[in-house]
Amino acid sequence: MRAVLRTTDRSLIESVRLALEAEGIAVALDQELGAIPFIPVAVFVAEADLDRARRIIRDLVPPLTVVKDDQASPRLWRVAFIGVVILLIILLGRIFIP
Repeated sequence: MRAVLRTTDRSLIESVRLALEAEGIAVALDQELGAIPFIPVAVFVAEADLDRARRIIRDLVPPLTVVKDDQASPRLWRVAFIGVVILLIILLGRIFIP
């Protein structure tokens, strides 16, 4: 499965899902973090349906939101990095402050 769209716009995700399913393309959503509104959700389709799904999505969304690869979002990496830094500050604070 490959990602064809990654966005925080929940209504767009549902529109794309419905359009792809109407064309007979099986869709999987990456909804592990779907309850958090500022974290993007990805739409995945089978490798065989990738080109057809991209053509359908092109009619629904601006071309900048079509994903060419499966790399993690830079925004997600920044949030994770900030979380690790905060955790380190808390842990180091407990070590050096009696």
